[in-house]
Amino acid sequence: MANFYTAEATLQASNVDRTRISAEDVGGRQRVAIVKYTSVGTEVNGDTLQLLKVTQPIIVDPTQSSVWCEGIFAGTSATIDIGDDPLWTDVTPDIDRFADGVSIFSAGLRLFTSGTLPASTSVPFTTTEAGYLTSTLNLGATATAGIDLTFRIVYTVK
Repeated sequence: MANFYTAEATLQASNVDRTRISAEDVGGRQRVAIVKYTSVGTEVNGDTLQLLKVTQPIIVDPTQSSVWCEGIFAGTSATIDIGDDPLWTDVTPDIDRFADGVSIFSAGLRLFTSGTLPASTSVPFTTTEAGYLTSTLNLGATATAGIDLTFRIVYTVK
């Protein structure tokens, strides 16, 4: 499966110092990260969106985090899961640690908790190693090109 990157994640992954976003620009005690992904039309079921690179321990708050979908993302069914990067080595990866089955089939604002409630709503999970927060696409058909997904991720820096 392919990985697709938001503009923020692309800049953070850059090996060129002048284009890389500093961890201080996305860090702090409590933050709201707003990242946007525009579909290219080649995304299929199981593809992963790299949403945000975290470089310090954080706790994501799924009860305050959301995604805005501007239109019909794909076919007759489309949901997303929000989890952690499978390259983290200190914990078992979980593609739906923060959200599970959030609908992106039609336009609208959806809380991360609008799907199946993740365990992290009752037992907060703290990341301990740098990596990406990810979104896994669960699509019934290939994605529609040009549809924006805007993620609002509320987190606390530990």
